[in-house]
Amino acid sequence: MIKKRANQLELEGIKPIDALHVACFEASFCDYFITCDKRLLNRCKSLSIQAINPIDFIKEVDNES
Repeated sequence: MIKKRANQLELEGIKPIDALHVACFEASFCDYFITCDKRLLNRCKSLSIQAINPIDFIKEVDNES
């Protein structure tokens, strides 16, 4: 299932290793996908994935407490 989804993501223009990471994220039902890759962050917006860079993640978590 993950490999199939990763292949679909690759067809959408996401690099193979990034596609695998995103597919694993989707399968894990986590709340955040954390990455420093600006290109991947932009791609995740079109996938409706809650992608965030580490700095913004820390700020968001700090604001919740």
